Amino acid sequence: LHAHFLEAGEPAAALCQKKGLPFFYTEHASQLHQSPLPPALKKRAQALYPQTQGLIAVSRSLAENLQKETGFAARVIPNMVDTALFHYDPVPARDKGHFT
Repeated sequence: LHAHFLEAGEPAAALCQKKGLPFFYTEHASQLHQSPLPPALKKRAQALYPQTQGLIAVSRSLAENLQKETGFAARVIPNMVDTALFHYDPVPARDKGHFT
């Protein structure tokens, strides 16, 4: 089972432990970039991360902060976006003075 964010990771870890399933977790949360981490957040992360068979971070800087703040090493797998499919196209401003 693979979960993202602490709110999903905590129940997923409990389910995996109960069912004997492997558990992988990807950390995305921007609040885990803080240094120092808020004590309650640090406690939750330090309780969850040892239950994983694979801890993943979506950026090198997040992985480095997780290591520094929690003591757990994460493998970096960046968020990937197909820029040919998802790209910025500016939308021309609409005339706000005319309603039809």
